[in-house]
Amino acid sequence: MNDMTQFEPAPDDFAEDLLLTYVPEQALLAACLARNDVWSIAAERLKPEDFSDYFHARIFVRMGEINARAIQINPITLCAEMKGDRALGDGPDGQDKVRRYIVDLARSCAGCAPSMVKDWAGMIATAAAKRRIRDIATGAGSLDRPLSEIAAEMNAATAAAGDAAGNGRLGMRSLATAANAAQEQAQVAFKAGGQITGVASGLLDVDKIVGGFGKSDLAILGGRPSMGKSVWALNMAYNAAKAGHPTAFFSLEMSAEQMAMRIFAAITGIPTEAMRRGSLTEIDFAALRDAQQHLESIPLHIDDRPALTVHEIKTAAERLKAKGGLDLIVIDYLQLVRPDRKLESRTVDITDVSAGLKGIAKALDVPVLALAQLSRAVEQRDIKKPQLADLRDSGAIEQDADQVLFIYREEHYAQREEPDAESDKWSKWQARIDRCAGLAEIIIAKNRHGKTGEAKVKFDGARQKFENYYPGGDDHHG
Repeated sequence: MNDMTQFEPAPDDFAEDLLLTYVPEQALLAACLARNDVWSIAAERLKPEDFSDYFHARIFVRMGEINARAIQINPITLCAEMKGDRALGDGPDGQDKVRRYIVDLARSCAGCAPSMVKDWAGMIATAAAKRRIRDIATGAGSLDRPLSEIAAEMNAATAAAGDAAGNGRLGMRSLATAANAAQEQAQVAFKAGGQITGVASGLLDVDKIVGGFGKSDLAILGGRPSMGKSVWALNMAYNAAKAGHPTAFFSLEMSAEQMAMRIFAAITGIPTEAMRRGSLTEIDFAALRDAQQHLESIPLHIDDRPALTVHEIKTAAERLKAKGGLDLIVIDYLQLVRPDRKLESRTVDITDVSAGLKGIAKALDVPVLALAQLSRAVEQRDIKKPQLADLRDSGAIEQDADQVLFIYREEHYAQREEPDAESDKWSKWQARIDRCAGLAEIIIAKNRHGKTGEAKVKFDGARQKFENYYPGGDDHHG
């Protein structure tokens, strides 16, 4: 190896052990440049966050993007892919550093054996796992946290370290192993006697069609503004958590306090408007106190940081799963998630995010429900029920999703079309309002695991709640 540390020295926080971390990273990246046949070995064992050096992580990500396009990884393609990357600063000087560093990498490892790449990957992954263990033990506020919480995180990190030491993270499984897992899933479904085996939405007619949201599923809930997407998602997250499924809700638009107020409204029946204005009675305050005590035992966790990247969502979800388990991730909403890298267009950005969210579902083995805005084309049609083609910015959303659901409320559009009271159309309009008032349709437009269809539900905007619809007001679902 050349002494490439002269081009970009390791960061200060990595001074602990240059030989066990920084140099193996250089060697592995150099090997991938020299021999494309070793890329798969590295990719099976490592993730970008395993690299101690940020620039090395960026190179690893770019190599993966080149390989995904079935293009050879070499200094020329890598330099072109890194163009505009700000890992080493802005301007020509930063780009020149990138080029010189890549050229030196390529010169340093010609003729390396694949077995060497396995060893280097193992060293890098082991060092990354050790850093995670150290960060858990020495993290800010660790002395104030419950010992059980720290121990759970430590156990998860220790298991990861064991996998790394044994060159784990291999994704290949035999057909026999996969068949055994599929048989176990069928057995679970059989024992459930036709009941929901995934995470239920809490709306019976929806769950009858979808069958619950299963592990590794990416579900998309689309709708135009004011349809109630956030209300539906928050209702589902609360229902899932109340049923014992630890849930992570990433709210990129609303604050955690706003969400809590909506949950209060759904539980107590007190309109959010009354809470915001403070027009409450002593009885209302008593109901809110009872609801607050009830919510203390509900495993629903809210992250309201704006403009999160796919990687930041995955990291936060991984941490939560290591602490106390995770059965559902909800993201409000997809178009506000930032891709991990700057791309050339909005469509490509959304494609990258959509694929990233599906990757999170598979990596963590939990369902991910992501809300999505629909294009304005819906408003231009006479019949405004959403269609798959209305998914905004990218057809990749439909392609990546296992289920696509839409919310449609005819009442919303009918209210905007009120004719003059003296018009001969008014009585017909009033009949339409009477027919659709307080109702919504959940349209299951795609279901990779079963049938599609429509489910009628009740919608109460003041109480921020979707409920089961019983024709004729019957209390028992028919």
